[in-house]
Amino acid sequence: MELPTQLNSLDVKHFGNNFYFTEKNPVNMLALIDLLNRLYERGFYRRLHFSVPEVKQQLSEQLLSLRGLEKLTINKFTQCYALPALKHLKELNIFDCTDADQMEPMAIGLVNLERLFLQRASNSHMLPFIRYSIKLKHLKILSTESANFQGDVINLQKLNRERAKLFGARKIVIYIEDNIFLATKWSSRYGDTDLKMIEMKRSNAICWDFDYSTVRTLH
Repeated sequence: MELPTQLNSLDVKHFGNNFYFTEKNPVNMLALIDLLNRLYERGFYRRLHFSVPEVKQQLSEQLLSLRGLEKLTINKFTQCYALPALKHLKELNIFDCTDADQMEPMAIGLVNLERLFLQRASNSHMLPFIRYSIKLKHLKILSTESANFQGDVINLQKLNRERAKLFGARKIVIYIEDNIFLATKWSSRYGDTDLKMIEMKRSNAICWDFDYSTVRTLH
């Protein structure tokens, strides 16, 4: 509290071998949030990246009071609870998606979301963000089961039409695994994966750092 340090971003990681929430190793979340808020008010950091193993009702409500929160990483996602009220969130990373129906309130509520990463996801998980996330620019989606995408092909024309319906929406670049990218490319007219409102690239075309506030386009 006494140090003159001023950080552009502060990364607080809570899932992993050392800081995982367990009954034997509980974390006093209210005390932690209070400390972080006091650090924010002192000017210790401007932007916060917060990581959690799983979001429950109580934790989702507590996160609403967290100052400077711009990036949230969730290890396992089951239900959104109060998360759609995180209006200032700019980046969301989810490693284990379950119920696709929970994505629509997230897409509608997170009005400032610019970057989204979804793992173990399907076309149904990303479609609400195409329809509602006006500021979304980067969407990286990894599917561990090819059945999540019928024939490993994404209908870019359909996504482009859906995106075009959203007034003021930014163009979205979708980063996808090679097998889906190639199948989509060769099923598209003239192999075009760059449309007016939607573009698709290989997943390795972007450096997406989950632990730190870094997104770099490589190609």
